Amino acid sequence: MAFDIVDLSQLTAPGLVLDVGGGGEGIIGSVLGRQVIAIDRLREELKETSNDALKLVMDARDISFVDESFDEATCFFSLMYMPPESIPRVLSEIFRVLRPGGRLRIWDAEIPPAGPRDKLFTINLEILSCAHVHLRTYKTGYGVSWPGRSLNRSILEHLAQDCGFMTLGHAESGRTFYLSLLKPSRPGSGHVCYIQTAAGPMEVVRATAKDMRDAYEVLANSCRRVVEFGGKIPAWLFTADGQQHVSEKIRDSDYFIGYIADSPATVLWIKWADFCSWDDAGIDGQAGYVHGFGVKKEWAGAGAGKALLEWASSYVASRGRRLIRLECDAKNVPLCAYYERLGFEDRGLAGPGHQLRRYERRASE
Repeated sequence: MAFDIVDLSQLTAPGLVLDVGGGGEGIIGSVLGRQVIAIDRLREELKETSNDALKLVMDARDISFVDESFDEATCFFSLMYMPPESIPRVLSEIFRVLRPGGRLRIWDAEIPPAGPRDKLFTINLEILSCAHVHLRTYKTGYGVSWPGRSLNRSILEHLAQDCGFMTLGHAESGRTFYLSLLKPSRPGSGHVCYIQTAAGPMEVVRATAKDMRDAYEVLANSCRRVVEFGGKIPAWLFTADGQQHVSEKIRDSDYFIGYIADSPATVLWIKWADFCSWDDAGIDGQAGYVHGFGVKKEWAGAGAGKALLEWASSYVASRGRRLIRLECDAKNVPLCAYYERLGFEDRGLAGPGHQLRRYERRASE
């Protein structure tokens, strides 16, 4: 029996998550626990669910929450069970209850049109999740009446865009797909705000799939500077693998670009748990974790990086986290001193060989 792999091992969220169709096995609730409100129109499906999510009987075509209630929403192999004509309404309702800057994650099956003899579409999944550093696998299967039903990522993406969503990225695995979507703060734009730097105003933009080249340009430029000063950067980062890495971070994390005079100047991305570097503190629900911080050479010394880090601190606070954490090469004395000047406190060494120095400070609005 062939299984399609669904990897949830890196799934994190900053706050409340609405899981649409979260009854039955309740996979998202099992991974994110009490952060999740699971809705399903069938009471018996919710009764089967055994996790720490709050479970409510509710029709996704008429979600009984006020506007902008959730940080994220998920649909885990639930759209495949809905009448195709209902999906636009469901996506519209999810868009309504998400906060600006919120994300919708969809995992589902590629269902081609049924043939004359096709009665039942089935799919077998191997789901990967993570508890601390321990990878867990769970095998399951789903089936749905096939005639009159088809579903694919491209059509779903267009339906979501019609509701106002922007595409952060997607992935395919066998007969399944994963689609990550953003409710932008400003319709049709990743624009977040303007902040001041010594070189003039800098526009902070939430990166989407179309911004990958700008994000990669800054990161690669910054990493070349590290190499010029004798630091070590993995060679793959300067290849197509590096671009794929940035695409995945835009898709799965909160990725921001700072633009000065319409030129990409600085980048960073934020995730909401980090057990690998911070042990149990990395899953305490208290912090946002900054990664991939970089500044292009032409904007070094203009205060662009400092301005984006200060803004990131307020962003983390706005998502209900009280701390901002990051780490850097412990041997990079100037960079360690830079973070300490910005108020970050040394929280010790981490990583293989203790090559990373961890820093933490209070997140401020």
